[in-house]
Amino acid sequence: MNLLRYFGFSTSRRKKVFVSYSSIENLLANHFGDWLKTKLSVDCFCGELPEAIDAGTDWYERITEAAGESDECLLLLSPDSLHKGWIHFEAGVALGASIRKTSSSQLTVEELKQKGRNIVPVLYGGILMDDIPSNMSRFQCLDLMNKAKFDTFAQRINRGSVLRANFHDDFVNSMSSAVKHQLLHGGSSLVQAGDEI
Repeated sequence: MNLLRYFGFSTSRRKKVFVSYSSIENLLANHFGDWLKTKLSVDCFCGELPEAIDAGTDWYERITEAAGESDECLLLLSPDSLHKGWIHFEAGVALGASIRKTSSSQLTVEELKQKGRNIVPVLYGGILMDDIPSNMSRFQCLDLMNKAKFDTFAQRINRGSVLRANFHDDFVNSMSSAVKHQLLHGGSSLVQAGDEI
């Protein structure tokens, strides 16, 4: 008997998660990436994490490789990042990698889902579903301020780890005040009075 499976742990490979973000919101991206790695035991690529891109590495190649290999591509969208070309580029790389791995270049969203690839627009800083462009709005969004949806998302990503609740509380409570400011307002990390979650 496999003891890992007996106690509810999966023996399958760890999920690969790619975090796409605007550099102005690097504090939140770094926190999210680090939290995903340490709390959900996933292989997470976030360019802000120290181990993501070594000095001297072709960063463009490394980013496109990581986006293409991911099971989940999280697109961090705020008022500041929503219209940045880089976010759209990385989403396209993640989708394009799924298409290149098949013999058909006409995959539907349903076929991408069957292959295990999820594109998740992650909303924060006051962005609403109605604000995002149509090419991203076809994917179900995750609002970082919605506790129930965040907990459901984390539980799905958390396959293979111990089941638990209150992921959102853990995520928010582990933030510095500068990261909380980016979560609430997007953009720079200048903390303002009243930044309470």
